[in-house]
Amino acid sequence: RLGHFPETNPTDVPSRRLLDQLLRVEALDAGRFDISTLGEQERLRELELRNTSKKGKPVASLETDTVFNDFKREMMFHRQAQAAVLIGMPKLKELGLGTRRPDDYFAQMAKTDQHMQKVRENIQKKQFEEARSEKAKKQRQLRKMGKQIQVQTKLRRESEKKQLAEEVKKYRKGLRTDLDFLEDNKKRRPGVAGQKKLPTKN
Repeated sequence: RLGHFPETNPTDVPSRRLLDQLLRVEALDAGRFDISTLGEQERLRELELRNTSKKGKPVASLETDTVFNDFKREMMFHRQAQAAVLIGMPKLKELGLGTRRPDDYFAQMAKTDQHMQKVRENIQKKQFEEARSEKAKKQRQLRKMGKQIQVQTKLRRESEKKQLAEEVKKYRKGLRTDLDFLEDNKKRRPGVAGQKKLPTKN
């Protein structure tokens, strides 16, 4: 957690002192962040020679040394960045410079704003084409289902017509004397037989 601002102006406090006060870490030694080419044993001997207490015991170890402790080294970098933000934000505010970019702002990188705008347009075009293709696919599926229903309805009617013709043929030959198959045919086809007529306007 970040500490509180000191009572004095943060921009007037030296960066090392500000880092100590805000982040409560010891003053940074540039040598601690050097990329060492020494091995662990050589580095340990170097620490024993450079950092010893009055009792002759080493103050630092390989576990606390930032050369070999990646987590501690990265945490120190992180805290340095935090301290730099605490210094820079008041200065930017005094200069009247904004610290938040608008939604349609493209950061200046290797590509220009014009190029990034083209990229954005291409992405939007691709999304539109994908949505249109998906809609057309759904329409084709609906039409295919509609055709299948039409074919099934046609086959069912043809089957009913064929069955009715066979029953009529049996009736003519005297194989059956009732006309119930006509009533059954009317029940299977509602809306065709027995449909009410709509009143006509005068």
